[in-house]
Amino acid sequence: MAMKKYLFTITTILGCLAPFGLRAQIFWYDALNYNLGNITNGSGLLWLTHSGGVGDSLEVNYAGSAAAAAGHRYEVNQSRQDDIHRWFFPNTNGFAAGAGVSLYASFTISMTNLPGNAGGTYFAHFMDGGTSFRCRIFALTAGAHPGTWRVGVAGGANGDFSAGTGGPSAVVPIDLALSTDYRVVMKMTTAAIPQGTVWINPASESDAANSASSTDVISLTNAMTAFAFRQSSGEGVMELSNLAVGTNFNDVVTNTAAIPVVGLDPASVTNYSGNPASLEVAASGMGVLTYQWYQNGSPISGATSQTYSIASLSGTDEGSYYCAITNSAGGTNSGSAYVSVNTTPTPPTFITQPQSRTNSYGSTATFTTSVYGTGPLTYQWTLNSNPLADGTTGTGSTIAGASTANLTVSKIGPSDAGTYVLSVTGGAGNNTSSNAVMTVIPPPLVNISFLRTLQDPVNYLATDGNTLYKVHGIITTFTNLTSGNTSSSYIQDSTAGLNLFVTFGSWFRPARGDEVTATGFLSSFNSTLELVVDMTNNVYAGLTNHSSGNVLPAPRVISPLITNDIATTEALEGSVVMLTNVFFTNTATIGSANTRVSLTNAAGVPFIIFFPAGQDQDLRTKVLPRFAWTLQGALTQNNPNTAQPRNALYDITVTRFSDIVTNAPTAVAVTETRSADTTTLNWTAVPRNYSYSVLASSTVTGPYTPIATGLTFTNTAGTYTDVDSGGPKFYRVASP
Repeated sequence: MAMKKYLFTITTILGCLAPFGLRAQIFWYDALNYNLGNITNGSGLLWLTHSGGVGDSLEVNYAGSAAAAAGHRYEVNQSRQDDIHRWFFPNTNGFAAGAGVSLYASFTISMTNLPGNAGGTYFAHFMDGGTSFRCRIFALTAGAHPGTWRVGVAGGANGDFSAGTGGPSAVVPIDLALSTDYRVVMKMTTAAIPQGTVWINPASESDAANSASSTDVISLTNAMTAFAFRQSSGEGVMELSNLAVGTNFNDVVTNTAAIPVVGLDPASVTNYSGNPASLEVAASGMGVLTYQWYQNGSPISGATSQTYSIASLSGTDEGSYYCAITNSAGGTNSGSAYVSVNTTPTPPTFITQPQSRTNSYGSTATFTTSVYGTGPLTYQWTLNSNPLADGTTGTGSTIAGASTANLTVSKIGPSDAGTYVLSVTGGAGNNTSSNAVMTVIPPPLVNISFLRTLQDPVNYLATDGNTLYKVHGIITTFTNLTSGNTSSSYIQDSTAGLNLFVTFGSWFRPARGDEVTATGFLSSFNSTLELVVDMTNNVYAGLTNHSSGNVLPAPRVISPLITNDIATTEALEGSVVMLTNVFFTNTATIGSANTRVSLTNAAGVPFIIFFPAGQDQDLRTKVLPRFAWTLQGALTQNNPNTAQPRNALYDITVTRFSDIVTNAPTAVAVTETRSADTTTLNWTAVPRNYSYSVLASSTVTGPYTPIATGLTFTNTAGTYTDVDSGGPKFYRVASP
């Protein structure tokens, strides 16, 4: 059977190579033209998933021009999750550091929806067995003309810009049009310190005008063994085809020179004299493209770039414009755009006035306006009549756009409250905006159940990451759950619980039972709601540890079937819960690494238990029992599939081995007193490790049904009062 499978693989790969012939320098060519649906299945497992795992990496009908619509394409989509790879062939270890071999890949790309992450999200890369991603290729809009996008590269150290890890270290300075085919070529050296390079429609490897090379460098520790596509939020929607991977530039670059195709025509402009104007064209074609702009049919001297800008419009600039684009194969003209100039002297006039707003400490506010009139127009924002300047203020906030039509204030503090006004000066006078008052409020003290309502009702991800909130509660975990210069623990008040994550928090190691007040922003990590106390970047984030040794909130007894009701499960996530009468499926010894084990209830329904033994010394070397009367810990979730409704990977995080109770419950001594239509049950003190229910029946033999569940009897006496509904009633107190 193994031999048959091997021969089938060879046949498939040789078939893919047929358009090129057999070359030692190329691993494979893949048109990425498979049946509609999941690409891993459609490709016969040539493509494999290495993260995501929800089967949503899809082949789609091409949405581009009719001329290129034959067949299907693989789609990278920011709303999906599966990251896929295809192994090199032959799959050797010959591409390790210092091997002296460079890796190349090329593919056709058409962007149908612009990237939402302006600074860059990577969507393609070389990889080893799954731990190292090198020569990351990014899609971004920063620096590009509105409606266009660009391609960038990082050698391996930089990640997505929105994640605070840099984005691309170099960008090809060419604006690309939507729904237009481009050839992307990438190269990674396998030197000890590798470098990544990316080209757009290159004519040759020396085509410097169409390329960018990474400036970030990171040591190559593992041999590269695969090519991969990644799907992540913010990268837009792009459709890909004609992928070739190998060790020679000329072998993987399959396009030939063709007359440029215009993907974006210049847009018409209407403005007042003295104001700037800009026209841009975006075209696709192999090799270096040259540009020449024309006004009313005559070439404009020096107008030989992708964008033609007029710093200050005058009457002579009015007219019809187009751009001629050429390469070695020939030329084509863009569509025409008309520039209309209003030469009537007009003072600055506000179309849109700035609006008043209320912001909390540490948040960001933007005041926007729209102004027309004879230019040049100059802008100056003031706060309480004092001119503002870009940069960091003396109180820690940051100003951007002080001399533009739109003002942004970030890391807001009390001193940023007041009246904001924009003064505009033009070629025919000046004007001031209406007053915009910003009210700044301190972080509100809220209960945790309120924060849990700030999640979307489908994916249960945090919807408000810009407002500081303050919570007060009890730490419920026994140890720090993360490593390095951060802290992770669970906090719970009388209403709910959530994760408390502290950056720059190596000093914060709260004990279970500590009473803590925390101020931070809401976020979601691996589907778990957390309050992020960012001690590095926000001066208004904070922590106060008030007291220690407090009694934990009573755990809520749950069934493993709780995940059938996601809304109920999400409301309990982060809180202390308890399972009763459970059987471990593996009675092995807990080691020194984080461990997940499975258990079942008496009916065989499974649930996952997480032991953070990587940080928790108390758990290490402990042997799991076969049976436990009760088990308690924080209800957590470790689901990286953040774009899907919650339905998997809930678990209970146990941080102290004694929270697995193998001793039988202590008998409860109950007395009864009656008063009018009520019955009061009183019971003796019992260990707080157990949870009990009160059951009632109209006959002494039953059946008994629960009237109160999830009760935790502590080391003090307890009581429960029931209102009679008529007729005799008999009670039992049972665990659970």
